[in-house]
Amino acid sequence: MFKYCLIVVGLLLWGCSYDNVIGKEYYSNGRLESEKQFKDGKLNGESKEYSNGGRLIAESHWINGVKDTVEYHSQDGETIKVIYKANGKMGKVYYKMDTGSFSQLIEDMALAKAYSQQDTLTIGDTLEANLYLFKANQDSVHDCELSIGVFDTVKYRLDSVSNRMRVPQNLFIKYKVAASRVGMQKLAGIFKCNCPDGVIRQYPFILHYYVKGKQ
Repeated sequence: MFKYCLIVVGLLLWGCSYDNVIGKEYYSNGRLESEKQFKDGKLNGESKEYSNGGRLIAESHWINGVKDTVEYHSQDGETIKVIYKANGKMGKVYYKMDTGSFSQLIEDMALAKAYSQQDTLTIGDTLEANLYLFKANQDSVHDCELSIGVFDTVKYRLDSVSNRMRVPQNLFIKYKVAASRVGMQKLAGIFKCNCPDGVIRQYPFILHYYVKGKQ
């Protein structure tokens, strides 16, 4: 997937450094992929990421190169807002549906979500997805595994499935799978976690995408 960059320089130029710079990246289809604000060479201010279909995926706020907050927008209309700690780890997590107000994840609440910049792929391409398990307390979950598969959403037929895999402590996985069947597909999986209270909890997620044939 090819892309190119456009740098829009701000109003202030001092010495050899640029202030208030906006960087933009584009997909090969001409759609905007991301726009990020920089100051003195560091991310500073608002950043936005979009899918290749034009859907807003994430909005983040940075302070002198340090991530402050991120809002993830899922396909089901839910928004997850994460407040980051000074050490870069996830802190408080909030969620809302559509235009509703934010509520905080508390105690044993959790949400599993999958995000991808690829709404549409060509057969033979590789789907790249980010899989998250958002917890009220990221440090309270231990010993998690992930089961995941790709389904044909027309005939609800399992197209491919991965073996169960261990989940890293940060509860985030980059997952790749080949687009091997034309039509609407869904990536579906379950995080299965052994929690400190001795209870095994399961957190499902679904990601839809479309695979087209070669021209």
